[in-house]
Amino acid sequence: MQQAALYDEKLTLHNIAEGDQAAFYELYKRYADQLQNYIRRITADELAAEGILQEIFLRVWLNRDELTELNNFKAWIFTIATNETMRFLRKKITYRQLLQKSATTVPVQQSITPDLEYDLQELRRLIQLAVDRLSPQRRLIFSMSREQGMKPSMIAAELDLSISTVKNSLSTALKEIRSYLRDAGIVINILVILNILFKRM
Repeated sequence: MQQAALYDEKLTLHNIAEGDQAAFYELYKRYADQLQNYIRRITADELAAEGILQEIFLRVWLNRDELTELNNFKAWIFTIATNETMRFLRKKITYRQLLQKSATTVPVQQSITPDLEYDLQELRRLIQLAVDRLSPQRRLIFSMSREQGMKPSMIAAELDLSISTVKNSLSTALKEIRSYLRDAGIVINILVILNILFKRM
């Protein structure tokens, strides 16, 4: 009870805006179960709920420089959850319609969970390979964020780009990295990827 009373969300959001991963993880622990239960009730899909949850917190991390301007973080993150869930459902409906029109059925490949003993160095190597495959501009933006700890607004000013372009590039880069790992048979939490990539921040 005392620990809950000591939680200061404004301070946590401020620390996340400064790139504090411990604060980000604290926020994740505070909201993850609520959000996942909410998404699961709408989608009735456990796997989808987990994937949508990762997208939500990816959005939080990429927009961390705006967190201190929020008056009601809970309302903000649940609005994102609703939007992401509705987008998933729209895509699901479209996918079903395409299947109905198709004459053949393609078997769905199951996701492969990484072995708990998977070597961390090998994981870092695969992530670096994924980073190397990014387009030159996306790789540059990603490098400035990862290695120099620059916020999207700083990167945008440095490269004379819009902040939305920088955020979209970072979001796409992380999605491409996750996709590359998934193709290699590794499905891991976005927090793990962020911890490996941005451990200097």
